[in-house]
Amino acid sequence: MSSITKFLRKEIVREAFGVDKRAPDFVGCSNKVGHEFQKANDFIIDTRPFVAALLHSGIRVLIYVGTYDWICNFVGNERVFGSLEWKGLPDFRYQQENNKQVWSGGLWWESGPLRYARVNGAGHMVPVRKISLFAILPAPFPSKEHFANLLQWDKPVEAL
Repeated sequence: MSSITKFLRKEIVREAFGVDKRAPDFVGCSNKVGHEFQKANDFIIDTRPFVAALLHSGIRVLIYVGTYDWICNFVGNERVFGSLEWKGLPDFRYQQENNKQVWSGGLWWESGPLRYARVNGAGHMVPVRKISLFAILPAPFPSKEHFANLLQWDKPVEAL
């Protein structure tokens, strides 16, 4: 079992994220879920309208991508979210071009309920190597203070 799996299965972490007590333990990759996606041809379904609907509803969304991720690279992600059809797109584009914020892990910008983070030096599994990402999560996600007793911010999960 990986360190991230062990960490996300801790009761104090589940409570911090507001995980329902009836929910099963965290699983990093589920073959069962993957097979269900395949059966429904979900690998080829355009999910952008669903994300736009979440944003239109005011549901906060955090998108993060590592600069070393060649599977879901940051250039493609930034193009997708910079063209996503939702009411906050003009401001999101403005923020993307003119108001990037620097944080110890990279760059981030936001507009309304959408926050985008580009994580320097991270690959596909950003949370495994860049645990400090949690420090920039927008409300209603847990704040840095909420995790103060759980995390040592710039250490890999294996060191916790």
